[in-house]
Amino acid sequence: MTNRALWGGFAWDAEDFFISYLEMCKNSFLHNHQFLIGHSIELFLKAIFIEQTGDVDGAMGYRHNIKSLFRKCQTSDRPFMPDFEFKGTFEELSKLSERVNKNLIDNKVMVKGFTPIEEEKFLHFMNHIEFYLISENLVDLKYYHTPWLSKSPIYKFMATTCPRLLPNPYWIEFVKKVENYLGYTSKDIEKRFERYDGELSINTKSWLSELYK
Repeated sequence: MTNRALWGGFAWDAEDFFISYLEMCKNSFLHNHQFLIGHSIELFLKAIFIEQTGDVDGAMGYRHNIKSLFRKCQTSDRPFMPDFEFKGTFEELSKLSERVNKNLIDNKVMVKGFTPIEEEKFLHFMNHIEFYLISENLVDLKYYHTPWLSKSPIYKFMATTCPRLLPNPYWIEFVKKVENYLGYTSKDIEKRFERYDGELSINTKSWLSELYK
């Protein structure tokens, strides 16, 4: 690793947001889980971008545009998650989910009427739904009980009611990939998170242990 001195603070802050996300997951009545994990992923991706380019200002220039930042991180000589590809926008793919719901209500096969490409897109969307959500809506996710000025009420309803797991194992694996990309082994990751250990809930400690496996 050549640029750790430049991206170290980004990774540290990303880990703080990640811990906050895990700690909040024990309370399902709160609505800021995606806001917290979204900012964690944003900062992790900025750390990766800086490791790849040495360009701190360039990383900051992406602001909260996670999708563009992620795609840029995929174009490096040493790309991050090069096999992942967004199959559409959150809004487009949510409409496939609406069709599935209608099929289920009508007692039909879940993907009745889907083309093979639509079925592939739907399954990909469901496997990565929270990543789609945060990649396009990070700025708005803090406004759970208020209007999203940049989006319609219907869109906001789709976004805030999409299926979610607390915590989502998806993010455990994502963070592990980031930490490994940045050069940290499982032992290194465990040591990095020891700084929080004394104040963490039992659930968070258990979830964190998945990072070290």
